[in-house]
Amino acid sequence: MDGAHSDGSKLIFNSETGQWGTDYHADKDLVRVDLAGRQVNPPVEQFVIAISPQGNGGLLSFTWDDRQYSVPFTVR
Repeated sequence: MDGAHSDGSKLIFNSETGQWGTDYHADKDLVRVDLAGRQVNPPVEQFVIAISPQGNGGLLSFTWDDRQYSVPFTVR
């Protein structure tokens, strides 16, 4: 992703289900993955989750408003 950089944003996979909003328990996190972020123009009104093929895997991206966050992954 051109112009992407790490800004401390993370994708968190948590083992707990059924909680709502502010009832988050970090001790139940399975893994935290650093995301690369970049500004997009024009802004996107709908939250978009996308997977783009890339090498032996792809690029998982999340876009909303003027920000896009992404992480590459490999399929084994």
